[in-house]
Amino acid sequence: MSAVRVVPDLDVDAVRAAYVAQQRTRAFDVGGLALQVGTIATYVERFHRSDRAQLVAVIATQVHRAMASEVAYGMDHTVRAGIRIYTCLAVRTADRVVVGVQPSARRNPFPDPGWRVKRWFAEPTKNMKTAAAWAAEDARAADAIAFPIAVPRPAREGGEELLAAVRADPDDIAARLVYADWLLERGDVRGELIRLQCELAEVPLRDPRRAAMRAREVEVLARVTSAIAGDIDGIVEACELRRGLLEGITIRAPMLAPHLARLAAVHPLRRVRILVDNEKQFAQLGAVAALAGISELELCGRPKPTGRRRRVEPASLAGTRIFAGARRLLLTDLAVDDGGWAPFLHALHAPRLRAFGLGECDAGPAELRWLATALPEATDISVEGAHLAGDVRLLSDLARRPHLHALALRMIHTDLAPLLRDLATDAAELAQLSLSYCTFGPAALDALLLLLAARPLARLALEGTDLTADVIATLLRTRELAHVAELAINPFPDRRDHPLYLSALLAAPPTTRIDWPWASRLRPDHLTQILAHLDLVRRRADGSVDLIAPA
Repeated sequence: MSAVRVVPDLDVDAVRAAYVAQQRTRAFDVGGLALQVGTIATYVERFHRSDRAQLVAVIATQVHRAMASEVAYGMDHTVRAGIRIYTCLAVRTADRVVVGVQPSARRNPFPDPGWRVKRWFAEPTKNMKTAAAWAAEDARAADAIAFPIAVPRPAREGGEELLAAVRADPDDIAARLVYADWLLERGDVRGELIRLQCELAEVPLRDPRRAAMRAREVEVLARVTSAIAGDIDGIVEACELRRGLLEGITIRAPMLAPHLARLAAVHPLRRVRILVDNEKQFAQLGAVAALAGISELELCGRPKPTGRRRRVEPASLAGTRIFAGARRLLLTDLAVDDGGWAPFLHALHAPRLRAFGLGECDAGPAELRWLATALPEATDISVEGAHLAGDVRLLSDLARRPHLHALALRMIHTDLAPLLRDLATDAAELAQLSLSYCTFGPAALDALLLLLAARPLARLALEGTDLTADVIATLLRTRELAHVAELAINPFPDRRDHPLYLSALLAAPPTTRIDWPWASRLRPDHLTQILAHLDLVRRRADGSVDLIAPA
């Protein structure tokens, strides 16, 4: 199988238009494959006459996917032509692309019984041998059509070296821009996205250029995402593009071993979120050597249909080397037996770790005692849903960690006042504090004001707490908030509280940037008032922020 290639986008509308106009000699060059519209049109003559142009376009699209995809085939099972539904299968071999179309009796990811492709799986990588056998022999009986191809060698002079420099140091913006220029010289739209997103990271939120730049980013992103789809289609559940390149993926545990090493060799992957379904998959992670090269890892249990968390045995990964390169490690939505996480945590080999978090993982006293003293180099700690049985001293021990920079607590339903007071006196380097869906009280609020007076926090998050609208409004007006650079507060609990929040926001320090997810529901005149006074932003899925502007 040939290496993965990024091929140009196929203009499906142009294919349809060419068929409708009967331009039978018109061809589209797709990654070195000349698609003759007339040839495809002749092939579909035997199908239903209605919406034949759509069928022509779908065939061309699947040929395009087969050319771009690592799994070497493309399939569409919802092709409508009139009242019929068709399955279209395109398979790339060494010297041709074989295309077959048959009526389908139902919508599902599997060809109907009329296809000579048995057995067919929902997971694309499992079908490679079956698809190749169909293209070699069985397609002839199915009256399929074959397009001879000459697979071109991509122009790689200097490109691999430039991309390797980006992978070696993903934070080196200069290296990215050099690679972007190399791509632009070859007409590759990825170069524009790299340069555009690097510029957006430096443009201030109030800069008038941002609106046009964001609009252009959306256009380019659609094209780039389509271009890399062949590389990750059917392999990852979600992807994250940062500064124009693929830096983060969400992937199911069984797909790691066959694909992670290849993806990490092609893209500057930093973040990998692994979805785990059972104990067996969790234990098998220890054999995926490529994980040792990923700097940010999250092991996440996929919720069961009943809503219960996936149960794992942490000791199965105790002492493994897969976290050797991790600078950030999160364990989320994983249930354990009575032994807890202690065996795993005490044997954790992560010399580079700077951030560690337990999210809904049955964290209890043993885990918090370990967090208070272990991982001396870790400066960012997060805990969600800890079962403390009222022992707030365990939380206070976190405040005494050396060089604590960021602390995030979520769904902690105990008195936070002792912790906040200890943070004010002991956490000299604290810059970020997040208290989400935690229980507050008068003592905790006074302790928070004491902390704000002692520590000029860069970011404070108070989301989903039990603070009332009156209390939040009072907090916004306090002088202790003047040095907080970014504040994330509760979404609007009730429209009746809007005037109270608005007056409080207008009284807030003008240097404060407010991260407020529901603020876009404000009336345009209210938004205009606030934006004239401070920066109101919303955080996007990739972590970047956008200025909220009036409609």
